[in-house]
Amino acid sequence: MSEYTIRRYRQSLILGLIGVIKKLFPDEQLKIAYSILDGLYCELEDSLISSREAQKIQAHLRDWVLADQ
Repeated sequence: MSEYTIRRYRQSLILGLIGVIKKLFPDEQLKIAYSILDGLYCELEDSLISSREAQKIQAHLRDWVLADQ
């Protein structure tokens, strides 16, 4: 996979994550701090999320990806 394709996938997932966060936590601000190897470090500005909330985010993001196919 080319670097360009990987960058496009990553940008698409970031947009999806932003949308999911806005839907689930409308009062929160997502901060994408920096990249780590092939991933990104993201956090909510003023709060922590529980394991259950992380699973909910993952499920909504997966649904978002599958809906686009």
